[in-house]
This record gives sequence, structure tokens and C-alpha cells, in this order.
Amino acid sequence: MTAARRVLDDVHAARLDGVLARYEALAGQDRTETDLATLARAATYGMVDTLLVDLDAFVPGTVDDEGELVYAESDDASTYGVTDELARRTWLAGGAVLPIRAEQLPSPTPAAGLLRWAF
Repeated sequence: MTAARRVLDDVHAARLDGVLARYEALAGQDRTETDLATLARAATYGMVDTLLVDLDAFVPGTVDDEGELVYAESDDASTYGVTDELARRTWLAGGAVLPIRAEQLPSPTPAAGLLRWAF
């Protein structure tokens, strides 16, 4: 491992620690979410400030223009990765996206969001 990689790993770890601490603080204010359907709607309407997403997860489905999530039985031509779509919508609305490993997420779901305001 190069020295630059170690530095970048340390920077990423420090950023993740800060985001997870903020997640815990916002949880008491109803400003966190782990349900994918709710996150889809929140990301569609620009509510997601920061999205933590499992970089290895693939959840087939679609999200419509209103943010409604429809899960798919299988991955076919009409579906895509829902977590990727949540990340895209969060990023397009000016939010941050932090891809991490599943074991680093604050919940057993493949994504967790820190919301700009409560539902």
C-alpha cells in the first residue's frame, strides 16, 4: 500500500466517523432514514443531505418521478439498482454520497440518509 493510499484511507475513515456521529445526533430529531422507499421519496425531493450507501449492494427496482419505489423480482432491462438511483438523486440535489461497506452502515439496510429536515 502506498503512503498516499494510507492517507486517503485515514481521511475517509475520519469523514465516516464524523458522519456517523452526526447521524446519531440527528436520529433524535427524526432526521435520519433507513427505509429505501422513504429514502427514494426524500432523495427525489432534495431532503437527503448525506447518503451512506453499501457500495456492494444491488437492489433491483425502479423509482418514478414522484419518488415511488417499486421493487423488482429480478434484474431485467426495465429495472436498475435502486441504491445507485438514490445516490444519483441525492447528488443531483446537492447532497453528499458516501459509499461504504455494509458493516459500516448504522443499520442492516443497504442505505441510510441524513435528512435536511424531518418528515
